[in-house]
Amino acid sequence: MMREIARTAGFVLFEYSSADGWRNLKLARSPQVRGIKSNWWLGWNGERLSRKRDARVLEEDEPEVFSWLVTVLTQP
Repeated sequence: MMREIARTAGFVLFEYSSADGWRNLKLARSPQVRGIKSNWWLGWNGERLSRKRDARVLEEDEPEVFSWLVTVLTQP
């Protein structure tokens, strides 16, 4: 089950599970826009995002959202 953990203009962050020290996350564009990436599947280990494709794409395409996401995840 997913639970919302943060929201900003146009994006919602959900956590859907945790395992092996990693939090599994979904960042969703809200509302979705046809033809533009709307969902990113991410992992967070308490210090950094996983080095998967979606994290790289998010950082390249939406750097402000990427910074917001890291800020949200590093807050105690």
